[in-house]
Amino acid sequence: MCNFTARIKHADGWEEVSQVSRVEVIPPGLSLETLFDKPRTLKGYRITLLDMMQGQIHLEPEEAS
Repeated sequence: MCNFTARIKHADGWEEVSQVSRVEVIPPGLSLETLFDKPRTLKGYRITLLDMMQGQIHLEPEEAS
């Protein structure tokens, strides 16, 4: 996965993270890596949309389903 845009759902709206190079599932959450920033761990999140053609991935908290 290279140069994706991730949209992360929070209680107060969506956060957009560009230049995502890797998303790894590490229970109980996800690890999100970008080209220039340190990896972020998102506990309790899951992938809800992966669009390879548009380079988008949506991440939402587990309880949002």
